Amino acid sequence: MIHSSTCPSSHPLQVGREEGGPSKHQGFPSSRRRVYLVLMLAGLILAADAGCGSRKEISSSPGGMPSARRDRNGDGIGGGLTIADQRAVILKSVIELIRTAPENPGARNFAIAVDSLNQCFIDEPDGRYRVDEATRALFQTLSNPPAALTELESRQWVELDARHVEDCLLYSRITRRLTRDDRSTLENLERLFDWTITQVALAPANWLTLDPRLPQAQARPYDVLIRGLAVERGLWAERSWLFMALCRQLNLDAALVTVDPPDEQVGETLLGVAVVVDGEMVMFNLSTGFPLRDAQGQRATLAAMVRDPDLLRGYDLPESPFPVQPADLVQGKVTFYLDSSRGYMCPKMKLLQELLSADLRMILHREPSAQFDAIFKAASAAGLNHPQVAFWDMPRQIEQLLLTSPQFVASTKDFLLFFNARLELTPEMPLLAARLAQLRGDLGQAKTKYVNFRFADRIEQRDGNVIQLPRELQAVLDLYATYFLGLCHLEAGNFENARRMFEQTLTLSPEPRRDLSVFVYPHVFRWSALSNLARLEERAGQIAEAIRDYTRPNDLTPQKIGDQQRATQLVFDDPMRPLAPPRPPAPTSFAGVSFENAPPPPSPNTAPASPALGSPASPSGG
Repeated sequence: MIHSSTCPSSHPLQVGREEGGPSKHQGFPSSRRRVYLVLMLAGLILAADAGCGSRKEISSSPGGMPSARRDRNGDGIGGGLTIADQRAVILKSVIELIRTAPENPGARNFAIAVDSLNQCFIDEPDGRYRVDEATRALFQTLSNPPAALTELESRQWVELDARHVEDCLLYSRITRRLTRDDRSTLENLERLFDWTITQVALAPANWLTLDPRLPQAQARPYDVLIRGLAVERGLWAERSWLFMALCRQLNLDAALVTVDPPDEQVGETLLGVAVVVDGEMVMFNLSTGFPLRDAQGQRATLAAMVRDPDLLRGYDLPESPFPVQPADLVQGKVTFYLDSSRGYMCPKMKLLQELLSADLRMILHREPSAQFDAIFKAASAAGLNHPQVAFWDMPRQIEQLLLTSPQFVASTKDFLLFFNARLELTPEMPLLAARLAQLRGDLGQAKTKYVNFRFADRIEQRDGNVIQLPRELQAVLDLYATYFLGLCHLEAGNFENARRMFEQTLTLSPEPRRDLSVFVYPHVFRWSALSNLARLEERAGQIAEAIRDYTRPNDLTPQKIGDQQRATQLVFDDPMRPLAPPRPPAPTSFAGVSFENAPPPPSPNTAPASPALGSPASPSGG
């Protein structure tokens, strides 16, 4: 995994490697004693791995879904339906199966969807599955291509393909409701950026793991959305990857940008996400969430950074200046990392994308060679002498590890534990259905679901039984529901209700700390609640309160850097403004467990680091 340098003066956006090099999953950090609830945690982890029995099975009989093959006359399918009509019926059923799969654990949604896709496209000629010749030539020039051509050109639809459709379906639902045709592309990007910053909180690296034997797994954008938490540390850039995935649904090319200055003492440093808009690279920093702007107040472009020596100073911190100088953009090595996810490269996804009806429209495919060329051309137009374009290793490594590494899968399950719709050894958890409704834009339904189990004495199961959750589980659900309700109200524009929910989040959560316990990591929502409260206070004209919450103590994430920049601007507007009274101290107990004598949280440069899961920073080619 990639993280900032261990040098105390390093900037949080710098890229570095864990000491000792990448891990092969053979060594793990020494175990730390659990603080509490060891037995319950063990039961929950066992439950997450338990069998796949189902409360709701979906029929998979041969007659369950229509065939797309021609009838004997070759002009239609049973009942006179044309092949095009029949395909439309099949694809609509497939998308619905994939959409509802998370809420039907143990059912065969993905298996049936995959069988149907294989049936639907069985008569397609082999040429439709061939990789574009330009992409074929590009891959031959790379020392480590992002995927094998034989894999990309496979006619066989597999579950990994259905998972890619599931991902893109959620991303498209988000972008379609947040963007409008009557807005400019830049206005739509600003809306996506603000939504991502406010809706997805940051956590310090290596905090989201429950088992002391397992390093924290890097997460896919879909999982980041579900849990509402991401890590941003060098090229371990989960919130940045999510933003890139949302940009793809707007049919925009995006790349993660790093700068490696000539000064070997500095090292590779993350600059942000570059999005190509009308041939120009517009810059977004998802690590800090701070919107860097030029002298005219416009979103900074890469070309403006090259031209204006003062623009990069916007990344400076009082105690740690940004290590990249304007000259480094021209004289240093600037690398643009493309998403290496397999799904976007498969020709079969282009085939499916072309057949989707308007109401199911989503971007499933982007020709790698075309994206490669678009990024290189825009980077050159920005004034860079020798821009490097490469495929980012982290996305493809995650896909491979989820298929090949039991440790990685176990670590991934850890931080999604409370979103499991059905656990064998514990009651059904109601959080996933509410969260999915929220992410899909069904805010009214989501709020109803959150309210129904928030501070509830009992929770109704899908079989009609009503059970009482253990106190510790209910406390975690209360915290999640309260914070997520605040996010629902924030997106809906109900700012007073949002503020009330974020204030209640502060009353529920102790000061966050790193602890290998299932009941501790959601406490990082305290920091993001304060960040969102500061935005609401600034909007309401309560500037002193906004400055107080922007400059909150103890926050170990890069989000605080951007919030400190916002506070600095407000202070400069009126340096003599009186200070707001401090907030009450955080609670010292949670679910009956005292945190009063807990050790203080470690600094970002001394937080325990897990072994690297591969090397997300290494380029795949030039």
